[in-house]
Amino acid sequence: MSTEEILTLAERVVNWELLPQYEAYVGLKAVVRALEDRKMHASVELARSDSTTLSSVLRDSRGSPYIEDLSERIFLAKAQLASISDAMKFDTPIIWMMYKYKAYLGTSTAIQTLADLTLHCAKPGYICTKRFAYVNDYLKDNGRASLLDSTAYPKTVSLPEMYERPEILVLANDGEFMKGWMNHEYHHQGNRVAKWENYTA
Repeated sequence: MSTEEILTLAERVVNWELLPQYEAYVGLKAVVRALEDRKMHASVELARSDSTTLSSVLRDSRGSPYIEDLSERIFLAKAQLASISDAMKFDTPIIWMMYKYKAYLGTSTAIQTLADLTLHCAKPGYICTKRFAYVNDYLKDNGRASLLDSTAYPKTVSLPEMYERPEILVLANDGEFMKGWMNHEYHHQGNRVAKWENYTA
């Protein structure tokens, strides 16, 4: 693919697939929080009226159809959250970086620079940490500067500048890199989506 084709595809996937999925995820997460708040409030009231402990009500809410219903709705909403999360895939590191930039823009967790991305990808065991490590490991193993090399990649560089750099764009056309990336991004354990669980960072 040409540089223009790589970026056009990334824009299309991010704007028309990933960002709508993210908006649905954020909206559903707010619903879960509201349901959990209602369940806690109802459980406190039930514990008070029954002269029992809150922990006993939370362990066994079978005496309250209302709390049982809230529990079921929370369970179903969380299953939907997991389904949305599982469906979100990043077919190239360019799509991944572009999504991270656009999804969090204007929030307190905005990822606007390489420094922001590096910090975002510093949590042990986190999927994005593994994606970041995979890119770095591949670059280093092939004698190229890693994303942590501040001489090659200044920390202040904006994320759009970063994913538009030729040395990053070329990864989308690198068969060896892409084979590994897709193997991790689409990894399953049986029927369970297990993205990047087969990569140690």
